[in-house]
Amino acid sequence: DSPGDGIYHKEFTIPIPTAEGKDKPQFLAYAFNEDRVKSETNLYLGEYVRPKMQPVKPRAFVISVGVDSYVQKRLKLNYAAADAKLLSRKLVDIPGYEMRHLTITSEPDKPAKATANAISVIFALLGGYDRADGLATLAASDIDGSMLEKSLPDDIVIFTFSGHGYADGQRNFFLLPTEAVWDDEKPPETETFLSSFELTALLRDVIAAEIVMIIDACHAGASVDDGSFRPGPMGDPGLGQLAYDKGIKILVATQADDVAMENDRLKQGLLTYVLAGENEGLAQSDGWLDGTKDGNIGLDEWLTYPVDRLVELGADDGVTGIGDNDDYSSSFRFPGRAEIPEKKIQKPTLFDYGDRSTVLLGPVRP
Repeated sequence: DSPGDGIYHKEFTIPIPTAEGKDKPQFLAYAFNEDRVKSETNLYLGEYVRPKMQPVKPRAFVISVGVDSYVQKRLKLNYAAADAKLLSRKLVDIPGYEMRHLTITSEPDKPAKATANAISVIFALLGGYDRADGLATLAASDIDGSMLEKSLPDDIVIFTFSGHGYADGQRNFFLLPTEAVWDDEKPPETETFLSSFELTALLRDVIAAEIVMIIDACHAGASVDDGSFRPGPMGDPGLGQLAYDKGIKILVATQADDVAMENDRLKQGLLTYVLAGENEGLAQSDGWLDGTKDGNIGLDEWLTYPVDRLVELGADDGVTGIGDNDDYSSSFRFPGRAEIPEKKIQKPTLFDYGDRSTVLLGPVRP
């Protein structure tokens, strides 16, 4: 590291999986300068063989967040908390994994737990933040985070969020925690939101075999696609780049310029309903979701299913119709946005930058 020669050395430890068949990892590295010009990709051509070891029991961290109750009453939702609870119940047992569940919600007449700080601390603990400090912070908000630990390369992390989302004029995306401030007819106070850039910083230290995010919120497509992101080693600072680099799978309820919807008849957000509602997704009984016909529902099969199914559902029976007051929950309207009288179909998107998943969520129900 001679000053001015442009050569820097950095040493760090990379945890690797202990599972059988994962004993010959490949290593490659590249870097970017301050102008985001990429170096050549350096691929280690030697064969590294991991020493034989006893595989550790992999864990599945299922973190479900639902925000019905907001500090500002006009932001109230009806079924976001129900969404979080449903997904947690349907992911109660993933074969081969030790289950670690944490569900936090903000509901009327109950302590509000789904704050930006709580969500941040949960990710920080998965990333290796001081556990005693993190658990104490959560406990101060009446959250038992004892099931949280630093995730390892054999583990999987599934994070679901149901609530409001927002994208600004530059398509920067934000989740709205319970303390979000957005006065009627005024610009939102985004410093009270949780930005995709903050999520990116938190996720950067999370290491796992699979990381999945399910965002059932308006404008959620902007969390990855800000209009300029292109999948590849581009050195972009956003969540899309991190998803590409780490192989994260992100299922979003809507396009960047569109809204997510709740349904009064189904009493769920529409994306969540298709994922886990009665005879949909994980609750199917006809085996249609089992595309590989192996008798199991794979993680990839489950995440791919809503992309076409939600559009089909809307086209078939108008369940996503904004003009149908019996179906559409009208508890919230965006400031300055008129209702759309004609039927509107919600279009989710799966951003999948990971390898083909080997995770099976369970057998097809008889």
